[in-house]
Amino acid sequence: MTLEQYCQENIFKRLGMTHTTYRLLDNPHVAVNLIQMTSRGPEGTVQPGESVYPIDPKVDMGGSNLYTSGTDFLKLLASLLRNDGKLLRPETTDLMFNYSLPQTEKFRHFRTNPEHLKDNFGDLAPVGMEVDHCLAGMVNQRDLLGGRKAGSITWQGATRCYWWIDRKVGLCGFYGSQIMVLHDQGVTPAFIREFEKTLYDVYEPAAIDR
Repeated sequence: MTLEQYCQENIFKRLGMTHTTYRLLDNPHVAVNLIQMTSRGPEGTVQPGESVYPIDPKVDMGGSNLYTSGTDFLKLLASLLRNDGKLLRPETTDLMFNYSLPQTEKFRHFRTNPEHLKDNFGDLAPVGMEVDHCLAGMVNQRDLLGGRKAGSITWQGATRCYWWIDRKVGLCGFYGSQIMVLHDQGVTPAFIREFEKTLYDVYEPAAIDR
């Protein structure tokens, strides 16, 4: 079976993700909601831009080209956060999150190299913070002020889409945009300093009360 068929049967349908696909042309109910790609001009304004992702790819590309909605993607994040067994056995989910890179010199730059962190994670990994990588994404090794706790998993996409799962607090989040640029200073600071912090300001007191 194709990657699309496998994901539909084993992931998307199980979670009720009805607006998620690698095959946009075969799913007009998803295509009709597609947001146009944009870019940021020299003066800082957002303008229409061209997508680098093919509408009709020759193969289902596992590393990119998945179309989804915010609501659908949060269903996936929430299932993994709850470890509810809908996708994986609980012990398999634990293994996915708790994996660490080998403690060898070969992988040192993935944890501490400032250029690697800046190029791949921007403000998601502040300068000086050691990180690790599990089977789901980047793992921050200490608490972020007003945000993700140590052990949280996060990743980002080229269209300025970010997600994280914080199993310590019990919170996950998704921030989606359609700006095609590696480090957009209009999006990254907004995510780190406003969006994430606001959610933790609201949620953490309630979590403590419970």
